[in-house]
Amino acid sequence: MMFRNNRIQNQQLSLTDMLAFPKKWDLYKKQFSKEYKDKDEDTIHKQIYFSRYAQMEENNKKVKENLVYFKINHTEFSDLTEEEIQAYYLKNPTEKANNFIAGKSPEEQWENFKTEFGKNYPDENEEQMRKKLFTKTLLSVEEHNKKYERGEVTFGVGINHFSDQTPEERARSRGFRLPSTDKK
Repeated sequence: MMFRNNRIQNQQLSLTDMLAFPKKWDLYKKQFSKEYKDKDEDTIHKQIYFSRYAQMEENNKKVKENLVYFKINHTEFSDLTEEEIQAYYLKNPTEKANNFIAGKSPEEQWENFKTEFGKNYPDENEEQMRKKLFTKTLLSVEEHNKKYERGEVTFGVGINHFSDQTPEERARSRGFRLPSTDKK
């Protein structure tokens, strides 16, 4: 298989990781509700996932050695081709936002969000906390898109799978580390 990113193609994995591949791949697909139309498509996405897995392992080893400052974790994008990732991010975000905002109550929007992005929470307290974060994000999206409609900003924004996360969680899941706010 040809990868657009040669850096991904050239990653090496340990024998231990290679022996654990089938189980790790099955866990990944289950965690992110991944299904493919046939065995060939499954194989393509598995190769991409394990190439990125090797990249992640190499990066996280460097964290332990203090050579880099952030860990990388898997996301629902870890098995996607570059084209699939670009297609996801190039969608019109206001169209996605309208799926949530168009005349629906906040409760309906919350339920739609959980369904759209396959969100499940371990307990009621966690869900209520995530619902508050989502509601705050939703209000921000609505306000921003009103500015977009008035021509005050040049782009619209939308709801995405990060909409129930804190800013710190969003940064970590994208591979960034926020500067410390601790005073010394």
